[in-house]
Amino acid sequence: MMLGTDVSSLSTTAATAAAQGLSVVVPVYNEAAGLTGLHQRLSDLARTLRQRYGLACEVIYVDDGSTDATLSIARSLGADALDVQVVSLSRNFGKEAALMAGLDHARRGAVLFMDGDGQHPPALVEQLVSHWIDGGFDVVYTAKAHRDNESLPRRLAVRGFYALINWGARQKIPEDAGDFRLLSPRAVAALRQLPERNRFFKGLASWIGFRQIRVDYEPAARAHGIPPSAPAGWSGFRSRA
Repeated sequence: MMLGTDVSSLSTTAATAAAQGLSVVVPVYNEAAGLTGLHQRLSDLARTLRQRYGLACEVIYVDDGSTDATLSIARSLGADALDVQVVSLSRNFGKEAALMAGLDHARRGAVLFMDGDGQHPPALVEQLVSHWIDGGFDVVYTAKAHRDNESLPRRLAVRGFYALINWGARQKIPEDAGDFRLLSPRAVAALRQLPERNRFFKGLASWIGFRQIRVDYEPAARAHGIPPSAPAGWSGFRSRA
């Protein structure tokens, strides 16, 4: 799809959502301990969405150069409730690259992005889907309800980050917005047209416009493990800004 292509024909109604379907993109990095449990929750979710909306689902696990058994476990996961794709990156490129790799491989109409460490609750996905199908929103993004459990320097740093990046910008990036979000088929098509090579996902997902709605939530604790240090020169994969 070329830059400037008309995507208005991809608008969603309750009647067309089932035919378009939903792809769930999950970047994973050393998530072997919790991946099977996450997949079971996503399978249960897929059954619920099929029953409620007739929505066909797939999940795309993007292994971002894991050094544990994440890749082999992902390849063994069952596809009884939803289709499964596994994308293996040649090394750890970072979360932005993993998100875009998942987007490139998504075969359904709408795309949901979520982390694989258990902090993004699958139970909330049904609400995001409802905003898309029943509410007619094209971008449904989540944001932390509060940062009470974070240190004052951390809170000040996050506030400063958003103040700096939004300074002078016509299209503001919502503060505390995360990568856990759903894009409608036409929002996905618009995002795919953008020519940037080094992408800032949260910024581009806001910049494309359309009807957007915020959903506040309380992130769960990491289901397992401690995130390792990020590769030199990169700060995005496990950031919770």
